[in-house]
Amino acid sequence: MNHCNAIILTPVAPGTVVPPCDPGYPRVFSEMMPVAAHRETNINTNRSRLQHIYRSRFAQDYPLVFLIDSDVVVSKSDLDALIENWKGDGTTACIDTKESHGAHVCCACCLLSGEDYLQVKYFDNVTACQCTKLPGPYYVDSLKGKEIKL
Repeated sequence: MNHCNAIILTPVAPGTVVPPCDPGYPRVFSEMMPVAAHRETNINTNRSRLQHIYRSRFAQDYPLVFLIDSDVVVSKSDLDALIENWKGDGTTACIDTKESHGAHVCCACCLLSGEDYLQVKYFDNVTACQCTKLPGPYYVDSLKGKEIKL
């Protein structure tokens, strides 16, 4: 697949300072005021908004989607390697950005097909972590990212 056919989608909270990095792909940010007291509800709402933006403006030109949190720093070579290690439709390739693995694969930096992305139901169990909603997530063992809180 042509690496130019991928886009980065990033939700941000108001006032967020995004750490500098050059991920080498077009990036769309969605800044949104909180709509609820529950953190995951706000995240899922903003991710749903990004999904709508992608569907209406970018899906035709970008069949691959990177979902990257606003505090994650990765390089273009990391994202190129993520594409190379992606197992295809029905899966979500992830770069580990945490110090230790939790109960589920963290999708703070991941890749999936645009078709799979458009099937994600962010409002089903709106308080559940968005990582549990993505298809077949797995870490690419050779890749490690970092989160920088500014």
